[in-house]
This record gives sequence, C-alpha cells and structure tokens, in this order.
Amino acid sequence: MIELRNVTDRPHIFGDHKLLFEGASLSLPKGRYALLSETPELHPAVIDVLAGLRPPRYGYVEHVGLASWPVGRMGFVRGKLTGIQMSNFICSLYGLDRHYCLDFLNGILSNPEYLSKKILDWPAYVRQEYTFSLSLVPAFELYFIDNVMPADKSRFSRLWHSLFEERIVGRSLVLSSYSADQLMDYCTKALIYEQGSLRIDDDLDSCLRRYPLKQSRADRSTDAEGDDSAEFEEAAAGDGLFF
Repeated sequence: MIELRNVTDRPHIFGDHKLLFEGASLSLPKGRYALLSETPELHPAVIDVLAGLRPPRYGYVEHVGLASWPVGRMGFVRGKLTGIQMSNFICSLYGLDRHYCLDFLNGILSNPEYLSKKILDWPAYVRQEYTFSLSLVPAFELYFIDNVMPADKSRFSRLWHSLFEERIVGRSLVLSSYSADQLMDYCTKALIYEQGSLRIDDDLDSCLRRYPLKQSRADRSTDAEGDDSAEFEEAAAGDGLFF
C-alpha cells in the first residue's frame, strides 16, 4: 500500500522546474497499476516520489512493505565497479546474502562471466540483463518498473518473466511502459497522473485508448536519468564492502 498526503512537488526536469504534484492525496491499495498520462516524460519523476527516492517539498509518502528501486533504469549500473562489487553493495543495503545473490545472477544471466569485469566495459544487453535480474533478489512488496521489460524471445527474457511472475504474486506493481502488451499482461487497473494528482481507474482498456502510449525522452536516452555510479562507488569504498 502507498499513502500520499497533501503532496506538493516542483522538481527540476529537463532544464525547467515543473509542477509535478499539487496537494495530491491518495491511498493506493495493493494491486497492479499501469501508470498512464499525457506526459510520459514526467513518469520518472512521479515514480521517484512514489518509490520514496525523493521526498516531496510538502506532504509525505508512506509505504506498507519494502519498495523497490525503479526497475529498468540503467543509470546506476555503470562506472568502474565490477558486477560483483555492485551486487555486494546492493546486498549490504538490503541485508541480503551475497553468495545467494551471485549464485542467482550466475544462473540467470546470459553471460555471467561479465560479473567479474568493470561495468563500464559491459555491452548494453549485459547491463540491461543485470539491472532486471538484480531486482528479483530482494523480497520487495512494492515493485516500481520504469521501462519496457525484457521482450525478446531469448532464454534470459523467458526466464526473467517466469521468475518475475512468481515474485509478483500477492505483491503490488506500478508499471510505466510504452508497451501496451506488457501493461495488459501485468496490470489490472490504471493509475492516472494528470493535473498534478493521481487517481485510480478500474477500466484499464478504456484508459489505454484515452492515453495513447508513446516513448518518453527518459526512455529514449538512459543518460537522461543521470549517472549515479560515482555515488555508489564512493559509498562502497567508504564502507569497505568489497573484497
């Protein structure tokens, strides 16, 4: 469950301050929601607030259950750390067993040998696989996905979707995607963002017709999400997490 109370926020987006929320209040029960609006370029900022990554200027957001990071964003999966070091850091943040995490990643990734190499040397497909795979390790109660999920016919995509369907049973999901098929497959309701507020609509079919899907600027460029790797590297080095 997600609780918004009198949320007002005006973040800096694509070079301008934009009014994102204005006195928004909503109780979002457990469920699977497709985030829809006429301004998909604002979805990453909306998800940042919902996921608790950035506190709003006014008001508050509360979660019942452990919330995921925005799955699908590539911003933090880059830099001079190896995949093993990044995995160890995530495990330290969430209190996870490092050996289990690495065994899991070795079993799902198409080319797990890249885990021992620096992320900056990884091909794009390895970064994508790693980002989506890592999100399956913590026992999240609230999943936020801000990208098209793996959609090809590869072994990795089939395995990831199978495992994700197991993880999502009885959990909540907020999905922002320009793939109508994925929204229909995984969501049962729409979470409509408009005029600085959020509302729930039970008729997902009509909402998809009313809010045509399109690729946002953030989807078209992973760089638009910012490079968080330096912050991860500094925190990791300071805590002496990697061996």
